[in-house]
Formats: sequence, structure tokens, C-alpha cells
Amino acid sequence: MFEYIKPSGLTFPTLVKRTSTTTIVLHHSGTTSATLKSMHEYHLSKGMNGLAYNIVVYKDGTVYWGRGLDIVGGHTSDTKVNKVSVGICAIGNFETETMGDVQKDMLSRVIIDLLAYYPSIKVIEGHKQVTSTDCPGKNFPLAQMIALQNGSISTGGSNTGGNTGSSGSSDLLKEGQSGAKITQLQSQLKSIGYSLGEVDGIFGPKTKAAVVAFQKAMGVETDGIVGPITIGALNQVIAKPTLKDRSKGFAVRQLQNLLTKRGFSLGAVDGIFGPKTEAAVKKFQTASKIGIDGIVGVQTWGALYK
Repeated sequence: MFEYIKPSGLTFPTLVKRTSTTTIVLHHSGTTSATLKSMHEYHLSKGMNGLAYNIVVYKDGTVYWGRGLDIVGGHTSDTKVNKVSVGICAIGNFETETMGDVQKDMLSRVIIDLLAYYPSIKVIEGHKQVTSTDCPGKNFPLAQMIALQNGSISTGGSNTGGNTGSSGSSDLLKEGQSGAKITQLQSQLKSIGYSLGEVDGIFGPKTKAAVVAFQKAMGVETDGIVGPITIGALNQVIAKPTLKDRSKGFAVRQLQNLLTKRGFSLGAVDGIFGPKTEAAVKKFQTASKIGIDGIVGVQTWGALYK
């Protein structure tokens, strides 16, 4: 399955195998000239066990093992995330550049193969969704990679293309259409705070405007057409759990990182929904003009991702 991935030739100190794999975390190298060796040496100089990523994808589509498939990485500052995740680094600085098709296609292949190899994987995230950082960059095709997972709704087309993608035009939701899928789309957009008027099952100008606003917020192509990438991004937001006082875990850490990045102070990012996190949620809800209850449901998640 992974026969196309080449050995790195790097020497590592003692490494530890993962006992659970639930997550893929996506990164960029942050520089266009990065190599396996330069990143390995840099990470060693920082006191780490060498190259922090499990897999590295070059611009020309060449893929290398980093630490290896089943090894605990060091690719985030959260050791709990590292213990259950595969870290993939795409060479490049995607704050300022756009990923080429060759690299994008190979990154997609790696993710698809990981999903097949590890049915236990439930989450595909960017590094910035795990901790406070810009990685993997605003131009990284994050929503497209997330869409490689089967979402809770589908247009019936492939999950590997863009909004227009490789699927036929009949698989897309767009202005002028009507029916049950449009009703579902409108309901979901409305549930996460996008105004579109009445939920009437008709894809009119207001629905298109809501779609474009959502696409812009998620960093995908703003064409107003709902294809696999937009569906995948929508499902990723809607699938977030409801969080409230005394909630704990990975999702709470994601919430805390998102709030911190937006300037809402809550103290330590510890994965525990305590009084400080609740207070930060209420301040965010007030600023976003949504229901102020301190509970993070789909509407608050939606606002956080805007």
C-alpha cells in the first residue's frame, strides 16, 4: 500500500510506537527550501528526537518516511495529540505560495491510504487546529484534504476533486436547483449561523451568498457551488461535539486554541472546560452576537471557523 514512500536514510534516537491512531495532522515546512536533512538537523538542535513528522511530501510528488508509519511523532506541542496522530509535512510555505497539483495529488494519495490502513482515524486537522499557529498556511488545501473523509452528507460524487472536481455536474449543488438536498444544505448552513432567509429547498441568490461566505471562511474556492470540498468542510464543522462546563479532551483543546488565537484569554490550553474557558466562550458569543450560554454547539463552532 505504501510502496511508493521512500526511506529517509535518517538516523533517529530511541523512538516509541503508537498504540492508537485516531488523527491525521497536516503541516507545511514553512520554507520552500526545506529538506529531510535540514528539518532533521533543526529538530535535533531543538532537543527533539530528530525529524518530527511521520511522512514528508515534496513538491515534485516524491514521498519519504520521516519517523515512520507507526511511530509517535513530535509534530505538535501537544504530546497527547502526538501519541494518537500521524503527522504529514508538505514541503513549502503555504502562507505565501499555492500547492501545485503534483504535490497535492500525492498528499491526497497518502491520506487516502492512511484512512484505508487505519479505519480508526476519525479526524483530519491542520496544525493550527491543534495549537496556536498559522501552520499549514492560509493557502494550504486543508478543506480539500479534510473532504477525503466520508462526510455525514454527500452530493453523490467523488470526495477527491475540487468543488467542480472529477464528478459530473449532476453531483453538484448550485443556484437554480431545488429539492431535499438543498433543504438539507440550507438547514445546515443556518445551524452554524449563516443567514439565507427561509429554508425552502430552493437554491436562490441568498443561499448562494451563504455558500460563498462559508467557502471564504473555510479557505476553499468561493464559486458558490457545493461540491465535495465544500461538503467536507461543512461536515467537519457540524460534526464537532457540543462542549460545556466539565467537558474534557481533544475537542476542548481545539476550542481553547481557536479562542486564544482570536484574542479571548482563557489561561492554559489544558483540554479542560473550566470557568475560564466558559468565560472566554461567553465573551466570544457576545462579540459574535449569538446566544450567550457558554455552551459550544454548532452555531458557536460555525462562528469560530468564520
